[in-house]
Amino acid sequence: MELKDKIDLGLKIFAAGIAAFGVWKFFADQALTRDLSARAESLRVVRDFSGSSMIDAREELTRFWRNYPEFISSTDEHNVVSNREYRGFVRSAMKTYSGAEQLSTALFRLNDYYETLYLCRLSNICDAQLLDTFRCDTAVAHQRYYADFFNELNRAIGGDDFGVSLASYATSCGEEEAKD
Repeated sequence: MELKDKIDLGLKIFAAGIAAFGVWKFFADQALTRDLSARAESLRVVRDFSGSSMIDAREELTRFWRNYPEFISSTDEHNVVSNREYRGFVRSAMKTYSGAEQLSTALFRLNDYYETLYLCRLSNICDAQLLDTFRCDTAVAHQRYYADFFNELNRAIGGDDFGVSLASYATSCGEEEAKD
């Protein structure tokens, strides 16, 4: 093989190496872009929890609970309320609470937030680990406290989907935390 042919072969190998590096770089950049996009979307969803509509919803939920200090004190770690008693409380409170319409609106907003969050996580548009870091504990607590409220809303309107995303997210993120 002549020197010219060796140089030509060497340049072709070098060019193929550069092309392979370019293809690898392209896919690495695509993956980085997807990761950054997922993180940005996760942060947007996390930040939405502090948005004005969610602040209003959380304030209304706080106003609701302030009307029932005896019930709250009866649910501390020493006085456990049965599921049946809790469901009875929710059913009664939602009928008699003076701000029932505002409470329902707050629950609708809470439900909407968790539908967005769960869809984002389930579709891999968001970074599940980032969402779970910021929202899993809150979701698990909301599921524990508000599942019966959502069930009551479903019963009142003949629906079956209020609270489903919250329950699914609280379960799935809780399972992920248990693995860690």
